[in-house]
Amino acid sequence: MIGPIRMFGATFAVLMIAIAGTGSSTAAPGVGAEPASDPAVQWLCRPGLSDNPCGQDERGALGEAGARYPDGGRVPLDIGTVVDGALRDVDPGSSGKVPDIDCFYAYPTVDTVPNPVVGDRPQVRDEELAVLLAQVGPLLDRCRMFAPLYRQDTLPQLAQQVLTGSEGYSGTGFDDVRRAWEQYWAHDNIGANGRRGVIVLGHSQGSVALEQLLREEVDGHPEVQRQLVAAVLPGGKVRVPDDRAAGGGEDPAATFQHLPLCAPAAPVPVGCVIAYSAYSASAAAPGPNSLAWSSAPGHRIACVDPAAILGGANERLSAVLPTRNLLRGNDIAPAGSLSFIMRAYRLPGLPTGFARYRGALTGSCRYAAGAQGSSSWLAVGGPVEAVLGTSGEGDLGLHVADYSVALGNLVELLDAQSAAWRMRR
Repeated sequence: MIGPIRMFGATFAVLMIAIAGTGSSTAAPGVGAEPASDPAVQWLCRPGLSDNPCGQDERGALGEAGARYPDGGRVPLDIGTVVDGALRDVDPGSSGKVPDIDCFYAYPTVDTVPNPVVGDRPQVRDEELAVLLAQVGPLLDRCRMFAPLYRQDTLPQLAQQVLTGSEGYSGTGFDDVRRAWEQYWAHDNIGANGRRGVIVLGHSQGSVALEQLLREEVDGHPEVQRQLVAAVLPGGKVRVPDDRAAGGGEDPAATFQHLPLCAPAAPVPVGCVIAYSAYSASAAAPGPNSLAWSSAPGHRIACVDPAAILGGANERLSAVLPTRNLLRGNDIAPAGSLSFIMRAYRLPGLPTGFARYRGALTGSCRYAAGAQGSSSWLAVGGPVEAVLGTSGEGDLGLHVADYSVALGNLVELLDAQSAAWRMRR
């Protein structure tokens, strides 16, 4: 498990203690509580839920109405390209097609108060849906979205762990994610033509939970591993040997033994891992308290540039940012329920759900060795502050924007990997 001081940084943790208990969520009793084989499993989004917040019907097709917040408010999922400050080429974001690929997603740390996801009154709260939409909203037209609610360690809990020097993550959150995966695998992954391909996605605490899930349930299990289209785990702590893309079978310091990092290849690789933590290219190399640091001899933290898999080295990034409209922001809280977490970022004030900045930023993986370890990170160059509103200084870097800085590239890559998985099948 990752120590909380490396997961979020001491300064961030102290700030979170100051706002403990001030979450701006809107509870929706009963949402996500559809009958299932395991009553302990509760869902944020799942095809077949009544009033599915992700806007997908029982087949996984995305409706034109967009996503639905707990209070019933709808937001669009269309994507507008920004060119010279003006909106161009709006993609409606919904084709009405029935996806033949699944997505299993674990959201990052956003809860300021515990969410009792096991019980008679499960809750889908604004911040959990908002971060799902911000990170993987463009995939809702491409895959059936399975996103469990889980009892994550809250921001104040992680802050307290930093101050006391204790390790983070109680294990209940992983239990919830594991139960949801088991239900998904037993009841939802089986289609008319056999097992379905699945993309596993997480971020931050969600990536940590999915790293353990993949290690225990997928890595080295051929019957499951062959259904994996890709695993997208930014902002976590995937560790690999310096000279290999996976552990190889008996490497306790490596996160995975048989799931390799994605690398440029023809045809496009499938069943591999995309992991990185984003930092501004103008900042110093991330240090020992960062997510990019590895103190394990002979091992580094994984960095996979999503743009490089399809286009070669030093490709430009396609940043896709959530708008104030998507997050229901206002002048006081520009990012809605995510305003504290995204306090340093500037969101586009456009009528669309997302704003795409194609080619504005660059990305490349960098490595730096130190006396006590090494760091490996995705260096984001170009007008970072002009696009994001922040330069991302400190141990966290651009952690909050890990998905946003390369979301267009990720969508393109996952489309290609899904097509390759179908061909291989």
